[in-house]
Amino acid sequence: MPADIDAIVLKAMRAAPGERYADVAALAADLQRHLDSRPVLARRGQWWYRARRFVRRHRSGVAAIAAIAVLLAGFAFEREAQLRRTELERDKAQALAAFMRGLFEDADPSRTRGSRLTVAQALDLGVERLRDDAGLAPEVRAALLLSVGRGYTALDMGDRAIPLLREADALLERASAPPLERGRAKAALRRAYSMALDTASATVTGHEAIALLQRAPGADPDEIRRVRINLLFDHITVGDRPLEMLAAELESIVEGLERRSDADPELLIQALAALAVAQAAAGHDDAAARRADRALAIARTLYGPEDPALAYYRFTAALSRMRSDPEEAVRAYRRQIADYESTNDGPTPGLGAMLAYLGWTLERMGRHEESVAALQRAERVAGRFAAVAPDFHLYVLSGLAAQYQRLGRSDEAVSLLRPQLSRTDEAARRATAWAVNGRIRGLNVMGEAALQRGDAEEAARHFGMALAEAERRPDRARASLRSAAAAGLCSTGTVRPACPGLATR
Repeated sequence: MPADIDAIVLKAMRAAPGERYADVAALAADLQRHLDSRPVLARRGQWWYRARRFVRRHRSGVAAIAAIAVLLAGFAFEREAQLRRTELERDKAQALAAFMRGLFEDADPSRTRGSRLTVAQALDLGVERLRDDAGLAPEVRAALLLSVGRGYTALDMGDRAIPLLREADALLERASAPPLERGRAKAALRRAYSMALDTASATVTGHEAIALLQRAPGADPDEIRRVRINLLFDHITVGDRPLEMLAAELESIVEGLERRSDADPELLIQALAALAVAQAAAGHDDAAARRADRALAIARTLYGPEDPALAYYRFTAALSRMRSDPEEAVRAYRRQIADYESTNDGPTPGLGAMLAYLGWTLERMGRHEESVAALQRAERVAGRFAAVAPDFHLYVLSGLAAQYQRLGRSDEAVSLLRPQLSRTDEAARRATAWAVNGRIRGLNVMGEAALQRGDAEEAARHFGMALAEAERRPDRARASLRSAAAAGLCSTGTVRPACPGLATR
């Protein structure tokens, strides 16, 4: 230590005899103190100097003591964290029990003047109680919001669940909750988005959920697999990934589950149903029907005949037959719609989807008047949830306008579409398949209506925009809509594309 040597040399050279070392032995003793890492007499160091020299002399012992101290501190910290977590889980359980007790009490006919509350109405009252209770800890409030949000989602009311689940997700993030809790909250929010037909948001949230769950110590692989299966389904709907790739991954999941003797049957039927949807979208109708039928058969062994969980698997079975057996698909859709209306409080996005698919199946069969009736109802229902699922609403609206046009009701088609053209342009930028195809189909209808009025220039403008949209996003635009746009543009005679026999005006 140079400072010690400097102090010793300076002390030895001081002019006043009383300030120097008394003799050579004293000087040697101070030098030995330095070599032994002891405090030297030439320095009048403070306590920290003496402590430092002590540590230098006893490095091994101090290091061992420090390590033990760190371990003890870490143990104490971990123990304290566990106690806090235990107390928090206890608070959550108590709050949830009190909350559920309150819901049952609110639903008691003696408190509601003899009227019986539906489950949805009881959840509505629960939300009001949560809003009135400002004293809940953030993670306790998040747990209650998650419970109510999941309840709404189970009732096919994803639109009501979304704001509650988003609030729960934000609370958990601000509280730095563990990845497992945050991943489960994200998974619940993904499901609500998907049920509300906002599949673009569902895909983003699903990827976030998987990333959090994969970071969570001890996360159940099947929990992650469940989110993955449903995320792949959302990608099918959004249309942002090749169907072959999505189907291959779902096929791999199905095969892996079938090899396991302990596989959760609900996971298997979810994967089978998603695979059926992917195969149906790719035009593999026979394979899709086999997978959908198998999923429905297993689902019937898991759920009672009136269980709403069966609705999705019945829907998938009908969807897989839209081309191969449209009569059976129509009958299945009509049964589902009747069952739905008899058991639910009111319209939901799911009802809008069933009505829309009924209308599109009737369209394929050439039953245009019936298709219009179904799509009119679908548009009214979808319009109620347009703030949550604008892309689906615009796609249904464009399908209804196309049916008007086929029936010679051009004025109604134009009146329906013209106010929405700016919205279809905005929606197409989100690039979901519903948005892209809704815009292309709407522009084609506007072009056809202009041709009927004899306005070739306006028709060419609309057909040209439709064709440009289809070519800008060929991965999401239906080939039939692109072909219709190209044929319409040719028929105007205002351009010289590859249109044999047409002259340029």
